[in-house]
Amino acid sequence: MKFPEAKYSYLIFLIFFVVNYSFAQENYIVRDITFIGNDTISSDELLARVEHYATGWFADNILFEDPFKFTQVIFERDKERIIKHYQRQGFINAEITDVNFSADDKSETLEIEITINENKPIRVSKTNFEISGNKKIDSIENLKSELLLVEGARFIDEKITNDKNKITNYLINEGYPFVKSDYSLNIDTADNSVKITWQIDAGLRSEFGDIKIEGNKRVEESLILNKVTFNEGDIYNGSALDETQKRIYKLGLFYIVSLSAQLSNSSEKKIPIKIKLEEAPQFNTKIGLGYGRDEKFRASIDQRWLGFLGGARQLKFYAKHSSLEPYHIRLNFLQPDFIWDLTNLSVNNFIIRQTEPGFTLKRFGADFTLQRPIFFDISASIKYSFERSTLDTNSISQVERLKFNINEIYNKSSIELGLERITSDPVFDPDKGSLSSVTLHYSGLGLRSKYHFFRPSIEYRKYIETIDRLILAFRFKAGTIFSYDNDNFIPYEERFYSGGSSSIRGWSRAQLGPKDNEGQPIGGKSIFESNIEFRFPLFWIISGVTFLDYGNVWSSELTFIADELRYASGLGLRVSTPIGPVRLDLAIPVFEGRAQVQYFISVGHAF
Repeated sequence: MKFPEAKYSYLIFLIFFVVNYSFAQENYIVRDITFIGNDTISSDELLARVEHYATGWFADNILFEDPFKFTQVIFERDKERIIKHYQRQGFINAEITDVNFSADDKSETLEIEITINENKPIRVSKTNFEISGNKKIDSIENLKSELLLVEGARFIDEKITNDKNKITNYLINEGYPFVKSDYSLNIDTADNSVKITWQIDAGLRSEFGDIKIEGNKRVEESLILNKVTFNEGDIYNGSALDETQKRIYKLGLFYIVSLSAQLSNSSEKKIPIKIKLEEAPQFNTKIGLGYGRDEKFRASIDQRWLGFLGGARQLKFYAKHSSLEPYHIRLNFLQPDFIWDLTNLSVNNFIIRQTEPGFTLKRFGADFTLQRPIFFDISASIKYSFERSTLDTNSISQVERLKFNINEIYNKSSIELGLERITSDPVFDPDKGSLSSVTLHYSGLGLRSKYHFFRPSIEYRKYIETIDRLILAFRFKAGTIFSYDNDNFIPYEERFYSGGSSSIRGWSRAQLGPKDNEGQPIGGKSIFESNIEFRFPLFWIISGVTFLDYGNVWSSELTFIADELRYASGLGLRVSTPIGPVRLDLAIPVFEGRAQVQYFISVGHAF
């Protein structure tokens, strides 16, 4: 009779020990959370779904993050979140099979190890379309291959939502603005498969009706209608509305451009369209003041006249003063839709004085640019420029002054071809997308152009948002110059220079690359630069960056020597403002022995 009592006493003790051990870890600081068995879903993705998070010395002492203290109630919810996330990813039988706690009672810290059994996921066995009313839409079968959940794909909740939107948008663009779509799932748990049946009520196929424009007080209606990509009676297409909105907005005459289909009656064959506008002021003036390490104090004024000489033409006046440009004055005329639709003509007249570390120069002239989009967000441009330059020969290298027969005054007649693709967003503080550009510049097109050279260059930037709003930003730039003159001389202002706030930040402006025997920068004919930045939030509107820059400039064309790359690393702070981040960067060359720390203050990211 005593044996059962001892047995029950042991069980009570065991339960009491387990419960008390678990609650003894309450309020311990979580130092690490690891997963075992998560072969399909990454640990980072799982950690993003739970409340508990681990912190270390860097987060505690540099980022000043509050450590997360373990709470059993919250942890139970976290386990539920993990399982629900797996189920949304198609693993309906996923389970947590073990949890191991490693506690340090002295420091009151905790490490958590979670073991997961994913089991087999649900995969799509078949996809069907059922269209109500015996309506036949032949083209919809072509849509099957474009869906995310095709035969054999793992079923994921988010993907079926995306597929539903894709089907709806496809039919709207086929002329069915009143379409309704839904789906049913037939799950075979024995086979771990699902059959998806799409149920579609397409509604009446419609056409564009009349177009009504509101809010244009100054801009002529004909100018707006010229940007509309559809006509009354055309089959209704939602993409045509989006494209029209973009075209009207790119005129630069409006603050707000809104297009809406008046879908009041599902039995109407013709759909009226309303274009609602808010015009920008005809005259606008912007004044800028600032300070930067390279430019020192700077001031600028930018004036714009919309509708100059009628239509969408614009006239802009720009003037700026800084230590690098004691005066920079520019008058710009813009003519949209020059000859062809979407082709813009820009005419610039300028007079500039440059005072760079290696030269001082006065420039005046004009350039003419044609620019238009071509395909896949790529725009092409061709620019002709003529300028007359006056070089202060006392400001340049004495060695080069003796080596070359350098004219104090010379002409440059040039042509430049460019391709550019920009998908980065937002404009001032991008966290996604990229920028790609290719430029081909040739100088020496008659008009007594003194120097003859060809300068191709490329640049690429990429922005990726990873976990916890951490942004990985990457940039590289490369270029070279070929001279076609007997003395191989390239004008100082056309050479490549490196170093500065938007370049290799371990060196001040133009100080990385070839120099004369007096240490004065003389630029080069080949350049390679690359920058890697990690951008992370700190608190309020303050964020931080760590970065690695590397590159160099070489005297000869087509010269890129890996062993001669120079490196710099550093830290920075960013303060968010409506016009972009104000930044402070501290950088130091690495592998250079004793080196001076460089600091840069400026507005906007380095790239």
